[in-house]
Amino acid sequence: MDSGRVDFNRVATFVRIVEAGGVTAAAATLKLPKSSVSRSLTQLEAELGAELVVRNRRKFELTAAGRAFYDAAAKGIATVTDAGDELRRAKDEPHGLVRIAAPMDVATAVLPPVLTSFVRRYPKVQVDLCVTGRPVDPVRDGFDLVLATGKLTDSSAKVRAIGAIDRGVFATEAYLRARGTPRRPSDLAAHDCILRGASGRRERWELSGPAGVVEVAVDGHLRVDDLFGAIAVAAADGGLVVLPLEMPASDPRIASLVRVLPEYVVLGGVAHLLYPARRHPPLPVSLLCDAILQHATGTCPQRRAEPAVRPVAAGRQAMAAGARR
Repeated sequence: MDSGRVDFNRVATFVRIVEAGGVTAAAATLKLPKSSVSRSLTQLEAELGAELVVRNRRKFELTAAGRAFYDAAAKGIATVTDAGDELRRAKDEPHGLVRIAAPMDVATAVLPPVLTSFVRRYPKVQVDLCVTGRPVDPVRDGFDLVLATGKLTDSSAKVRAIGAIDRGVFATEAYLRARGTPRRPSDLAAHDCILRGASGRRERWELSGPAGVVEVAVDGHLRVDDLFGAIAVAAADGGLVVLPLEMPASDPRIASLVRVLPEYVVLGGVAHLLYPARRHPPLPVSLLCDAILQHATGTCPQRRAEPAVRPVAAGRQAMAAGARR
């Protein structure tokens, strides 16, 4: 063997010669001059250092080395052909596993309708969703997609803002009958509010509505660090709870809650979509990324005007309103 390397195109031509039954027939199939096909065979034999075909005008015949080489080469060509066909099929019908991570609020508010629709459309794609409260880096932790809120850590991942996860205030009708329905943000201070923040820290809810941005100091007897735990407490008439506006109504506990102060939203942080920076990301990952962004465009505010003034504390706002009266 002259160079230690074998030209793949010449191997493919040799396989075609054998399958066609000769150089002339292979040249017609490949739509190449007979001289080019014959030269390719001669060069391949030189590269291999072995005679593959007995030169005989009356019949085409492989040598023992030619037969052994053809058997191995044909399998290799078939493997490469199958791999190419698989890639082409993947473009038409995406398949494989997509690993995605998200915090509870975002996973509950944004992802359920997207993921359900996505796997129905692409039944050969499997999605693994990891719901976690810890910061996740797609590159470091091996995820294809990560939804994150709050301050982002330094990462080599690409980042796309998908919009704000705004929330509302909810309670059961039984609780509201017993304690009254808040009519203005300042009324929240007199209610049992289900707290979600760190223990020992006074919690404030920031609401945006017709009166601008209002900050209300709230309190309550129950603090729950899990979203569905807070929903369960609220559904048991435990008080007012702040929930993402896009919560799935199919959950009977959520269906039992009614929204109070519907003209106000509790301002949520902007959620981001992170994914590894790859030149050619797997097709299912690209499609799911596009589906999430498209859904978020219709449900999450993309831009929010900065308040003209700092948030007004509810107590001071109520005092000012009383003075004007």
